[in-house]
Amino acid sequence: INAPEAWDLESAAQNDVIVAVIDTGVLPTHSDLSGNLVAGFDFINSSATLTDTNGHGTHVSGTIAAVSHNNIGISGVSKSNNIKVMPLRKNFSTSQSVAAIHFAKNNNAKVINASWGSYGTNSQFDDIALYNAIRDFPGIFVEAAGNASFNHNDGLDAHKDFPSAFKLTSSYGPGLTNIVVVSATDQ
Repeated sequence: INAPEAWDLESAAQNDVIVAVIDTGVLPTHSDLSGNLVAGFDFINSSATLTDTNGHGTHVSGTIAAVSHNNIGISGVSKSNNIKVMPLRKNFSTSQSVAAIHFAKNNNAKVINASWGSYGTNSQFDDIALYNAIRDFPGIFVEAAGNASFNHNDGLDAHKDFPSAFKLTSSYGPGLTNIVVVSATDQ
C-alpha cells in the first residue's frame, strides 16, 4: 500500500483528521479503537449509541485508525495516530447512505470510507441523490471497487459497481473527482 511514502506526507500539524466510516457500526469499547473514535451516529436506530452488527465496520475502522505502538492487537495505517474515526451505521439503503454523507459533511469529516456497493446501472446505489451527496462532499470519498474483479470502465453496465462508478461520466453528470476507488490485490 506504499505506507512509507504516505507516512512521509503525514504531518504533526494534521491533528485529529476525521474519517467517517459508513458501514455496520463499530465496537466502541474495542481496545485498539476506543481512543481514536469521535461521535458518530446509528441511522438504523436513530441513536448516537453505536454497535457493530457483524464486525465489518470495526474491521475497516481498525485498518484505518487502530492505535499504533500500544502493544495491543494491530496498528492502523496512520503512523502518527492522528486519524479519528466517525462511525456511521446504516442499513445500506440509499436514503441512509445519503444521510450518513450529510452527517459526515456537517461534522467536519475530511474523508469518507465506504466499503460497500452493488453492481449494475439499476443497482440500489445507482441513484442521483447519492451522486449529488458524494459530489457535494468537500473531502475525499474512498470507495470499494467491489469483489468481482470487473473492469468498471469496460462499457458493460453490469460491471459497474456503484457508487464507485460515479468516478466515470454518466447520465448524472461528469465523473466525480473526489472519489478514490480502492481494490484488493495480492502479491
